[in-house]
Amino acid sequence: MYQALYRTLRPEVFAHLLGQDHIVRILENQLGNDGVSHAYLFCGTRGTGKTTTARLLAKGVNCLSEGPRPCGACSHCESIRQGTFVDVIEMDGASNRGIDHIRELRESVKYPPALGRRKVYIIDEVHMLSTEAFNALLKTLEEPPENVMFILATTEPQKLPATILSRCMRLDFRRIPQKLLEERLMKILKERGVSAEEGAISLIGANADGSVRDGLSLLDQLLATGTRHLTREQVLDLLGAVSSEALWQLVDSLQRSDLSEVLLLTEELVQEGRDVRQLIKDLITYYRGLLLSKYLEKPEDILNMSSESGEKLKNQSKNMTLEEIRRGVMELSQASLDARYSTHPRVLLEVALMKLGEKERDQHSETKKSIQPQEIKKEAQSKEIKKEAQPQSRKEAEPNKERPDPNASSDGDTEDLWEQVLDRLEKEKATFRMIRGNCKILEIRENRLVLEGSSEMVVSRLKGHQAFIAEILEQLTGLPREVEIREKQKVEKQEPKETVMETVTQLSDLLGQTPLIIEGEGE
Repeated sequence: MYQALYRTLRPEVFAHLLGQDHIVRILENQLGNDGVSHAYLFCGTRGTGKTTTARLLAKGVNCLSEGPRPCGACSHCESIRQGTFVDVIEMDGASNRGIDHIRELRESVKYPPALGRRKVYIIDEVHMLSTEAFNALLKTLEEPPENVMFILATTEPQKLPATILSRCMRLDFRRIPQKLLEERLMKILKERGVSAEEGAISLIGANADGSVRDGLSLLDQLLATGTRHLTREQVLDLLGAVSSEALWQLVDSLQRSDLSEVLLLTEELVQEGRDVRQLIKDLITYYRGLLLSKYLEKPEDILNMSSESGEKLKNQSKNMTLEEIRRGVMELSQASLDARYSTHPRVLLEVALMKLGEKERDQHSETKKSIQPQEIKKEAQSKEIKKEAQPQSRKEAEPNKERPDPNASSDGDTEDLWEQVLDRLEKEKATFRMIRGNCKILEIRENRLVLEGSSEMVVSRLKGHQAFIAEILEQLTGLPREVEIREKQKVEKQEPKETVMETVTQLSDLLGQTPLIIEGEGE
């Protein structure tokens, strides 16, 4: 029966383990000195070799070879490879998570090994054990019999109790470097007489994301097609991924705010069978490439692309600001997160793209808004010039009368101006929506703006961004102004004075008697 590549190519000795030299060095040294620990904890992401290393360690402590262990050739090593060695017990933490399973394990620990030197218990995905099971395992894990060893493997060590972590020797497995994985994949293809484009292998390595098993599974699917020459297009078809040229066209359309073309390109990619969730991920990766291109001379070295594609990416990034790239990453990341639980991921992608494509129109409308207050100001100044040219009336010449400020706007204009300022504030921090309606422009002059907040909290919020408000105001009106912030005065009820005395006096006058005043009494 056919076996998958990741099973047939599983390393049988430490020398064949890929990308975990720091762990191999420790275990080989312990096996050589007969100083292995009684309990190990192997941590790391999927496909990095945790279970494989656990089996190699189990072979090492039971190997019959006099030389380096494990040898991979003796009867014990062969039996462990086939899974028939009675002294190596593998358990799945997800299906053996109850306290009863751990009690059975504690009972079996008491019996000595039947064939080998040590009885080895390998518990995979150990974080799935229940709290009661962990508590039942504690004592046995801390002081097992001398001929018993525990190897725990998990992808989520943070879920393990501290009492378990402190009883094990922890070894952290790293993601496999992409270059190292690509070399191994190319070697496998050569052994099978299959040629491959460099771009195809790079694409497999990038999508494996540091997991050897994922990389071998992708390669297995490609070889199942019977091809003798592996191309980049074949890998893209398998992954449902999008070529860099299509991504370039999509981002270019976004930059030109050609929303109809954006929708048509998306439709074309979907009709070609591209996976929408994968398309979102590819777009995020592409925006990362745009970010790197702003700071690196040769981004293609890191992004695993041709020099022509790298140059094209670099030219595109020159026409984009960091804010545009940041916005693209944030919008698409949110769409990717929502698409995981949605039955309509395409709609989420299209909405995200529309938001990104609308930015040019938004900037145009903001520019238009900023021009309006300046035009109002110029109109007011021209009116003032005409007024000054006319002879002053008698009332205007009076020194005690305050002349109206030519720069003061009407209530409607003032409200519109303050709404524009609030809109800009909310774009920076959405929490400013809370104070909308609780503050207003109390007074606006040529060099001063007075804001009024309805409460101490609102005033504190405004004062914390006083300089920013002044900057926005200058951008909108073209005049620098000093911003002053006040709290709305509370109207206090004043009790009328001498109310009691007035009442007594009135009664005395009525009765014709002198009022009796008692010393020490208040009003």
